[in-house]
Amino acid sequence: MDLVISWYFDNIFYTSNPTNEGIGTVLEGIVTKVSPQTSFFLDTKFSGEEVRKAVLEMSLMKAPGRDGYQNFWDRIGPSVVEACLGVVNHGDLVESINSTIITLIPKIHTPESSFQFRPISLCNVLYKIIAKTIVSRFRKALDGVISET
Repeated sequence: MDLVISWYFDNIFYTSNPTNEGIGTVLEGIVTKVSPQTSFFLDTKFSGEEVRKAVLEMSLMKAPGRDGYQNFWDRIGPSVVEACLGVVNHGDLVESINSTIITLIPKIHTPESSFQFRPISLCNVLYKIIAKTIVSRFRKALDGVISET
C-alpha cells in the first residue's frame, strides 16, 4: 500500500529538472513588459524592513502560532533578518530552509484509496518569510505586467 500511495503522489509532484538550454528557448518567446525603472526596483537589495514587514503580515493563528515570530521579534528579529537577507540578497540558501515535508490528510473518515487523501506541504517558517518578502516586492510591480482581465 505504501508503494502505491508513494507512486501516486510522486507522479503528481514530479518535476523534470529542465536544462538551461530548454529554459532559454522558452524565455526567448516572452515579450519584456517590465520597464527599466521597475527592473531596477526589483533588482535592488532587499532590506531588513521588508523582512520585518513580511513577518508582521503573517497570520497569528497559523504555525508557529500566537507565541511565535511576531511576539518574540525583539529577541529573534536580527537573526531572522540576517538569515533571510543572506538568502534573498546573496543566495546563501541552507538546504534545511528549503526542505518541505509533504504529508497526507484523509478527506474522509476511513480512506481506502489514494484519491481519498489530500497532500499538504509543511514548509520551514524561514522559507515562508523569504517567500512572502519576495512576493511583497513583486506585488508592487505587477500592475505594469499583468492586466486586470
